[in-house]
Amino acid sequence: MNITRLFSVLFLVAVLCLVGSYRDAGQASNTGSERTDVNISVNREDKEVGLRRMEIIDKVLSQDMLDRKMSMVHEIENDYNAKAKEIINSIIPPVFVNKVFTHIDVNFFSPEFEAEVNANQKVYLSFVVKKDGFDRWAKRYPSSQEALDSMKRLLSDTLRIPAGNISGVVID
Repeated sequence: MNITRLFSVLFLVAVLCLVGSYRDAGQASNTGSERTDVNISVNREDKEVGLRRMEIIDKVLSQDMLDRKMSMVHEIENDYNAKAKEIINSIIPPVFVNKVFTHIDVNFFSPEFEAEVNANQKVYLSFVVKKDGFDRWAKRYPSSQEALDSMKRLLSDTLRIPAGNISGVVID
C-alpha cells in the first residue's frame, strides 16, 4: 500500500508540474513579443585623419609644448610683478620690503591658450606691504582701509586688472 500511495503522490506532482508549465507557456505566448531593432552607425574615419588627430594630441600634450606654455605664463607673471612692484615702490618707500605675487589662471590644454594668457580677466595680483611704509603713505586718507582700496584701484587702473582680482595685505 505504501508503494502505491508513493507512486500516486509522485504521479499527482508530475501532473501538476506539467499543467503549471503549460499555463506559463500559454501566458508567455499571449503577451506577445516585442521586436527592437538597434542600429549603431559608426562613421569610419580615414586612416590619415586618425593619424593627424593623434599627431595633434601628441603635440598639445608634449613636454616641450607644456614647457613653452609655462615659460610664456611665467614671463607674463614676472612682467606684472615688476610693474606692480614699481607702482607700489613709487607710493611706499622701497626701504621697506614690499612683495608682489601674480597668478594667471589658465587652461594649458585650451585651444585659446594664448588669448587666455593675455586676457587681463585671468590675472590675479596680491601684494604685501610693511605697515611702517604704508602708514606714511596712508596719512592723507581718512582710514587705512580707504588707503588700501585706493592702492588697489591704482593698480587696477594702471595694469588693467579687474579690481576684484587684486588683494593687498599690510603686515607689521
